[in-house]
Amino acid sequence: MSGAKWSAGAELGIQRAADGVAVVWRDGLAAGGSGALVLLGAGGEPRGAPIEVGAAMCTTSEGLAWIEPRGAPAAHPVRVLARAWVDPAPREVLTLSPDRSPSLVCGAHWAFLLGDGDDDLTADAFVPNDPSAHRPTLVMRDADFADEEREHEAFTIADALEIVRVGVTGSVAIRTIPSDGAPSAWRRFKHVLSEDDDLVTVDGEASRALLVFTHDSDTACPTGESGGQRVRALDVDRSTGADRLVELAPADCQGQRGPFWIPVGLPAARGPVVAWVERAAKQSENAAPISGLAYRVLSPDGVRAGQVSIPADAVVDGDCDDAGCFAAALLRDPGSDGMSPGAIGVVTYP
Repeated sequence: MSGAKWSAGAELGIQRAADGVAVVWRDGLAAGGSGALVLLGAGGEPRGAPIEVGAAMCTTSEGLAWIEPRGAPAAHPVRVLARAWVDPAPREVLTLSPDRSPSLVCGAHWAFLLGDGDDDLTADAFVPNDPSAHRPTLVMRDADFADEEREHEAFTIADALEIVRVGVTGSVAIRTIPSDGAPSAWRRFKHVLSEDDDLVTVDGEASRALLVFTHDSDTACPTGESGGQRVRALDVDRSTGADRLVELAPADCQGQRGPFWIPVGLPAARGPVVAWVERAAKQSENAAPISGLAYRVLSPDGVRAGQVSIPADAVVDGDCDDAGCFAAALLRDPGSDGMSPGAIGVVTYP
């Protein structure tokens, strides 16, 4: 891949791609941005030339889908392209009105195109290797709620789309949109977020969903120290919609936390995991910005806390398998200023 110049907000990542991976580069320019994708086989061999993609793309077991880079005037419809893993070229599967902001979310087999309008949200479901697409479904509208929207998040569990909505009053609701059926009713939570709570990650499994949020407090730390960031989660029973508030970490006055993630793939019997990067507030001149990886295991008998010390410049999630969870860290050698290449280490937890 050539021409991948670094810029503020640029992203480099990988996604599963059949028996290999897709290496994805984005320039970080939001909805108008662009990027490139290269497919690699199980042995790291390139499978074809780089593919130009827009600001959003995702992969399923059947293939990949992406929003076409914005080359046409803003008044033109947004085109969504898809390609099965065995196909030599992509095809258009959907178009979206230019007055909606597009995003993509992928499940195991199905992909969902979300169209964010001024007062509602639509979703189209399709399979990348199937030229037919479902008709758009209205999945959220302001008229269904007593308060205005603060934010919403989308994620998938198997091939079902989950929409989480947070209102300006802190009210939280969730609904399920099956790939081949009508949306469920909204399930409204008993717990309400404060105006200082920040939703940082959401994900789930067959029986439950987790919503992780932080709270910055100006009064939690002594004068002169940075505001402490408290971490909590809403643990939601997907069958009943019942939610319970879980304390994950008290306010920390000695550092900062983030990004956060909920790794997937760990057997349900071991309980879901929430993990995040720890950054020390006070460091020596050449100290690595990241001091460690923290995690919490939510088990029936409580929350088990753990931490792995890692002097690193970057840490990324690697999901889980039957043996446990993994992350990759760009390690910083002691005394290094971070300007020379560093080794990449694999961190295992819990």
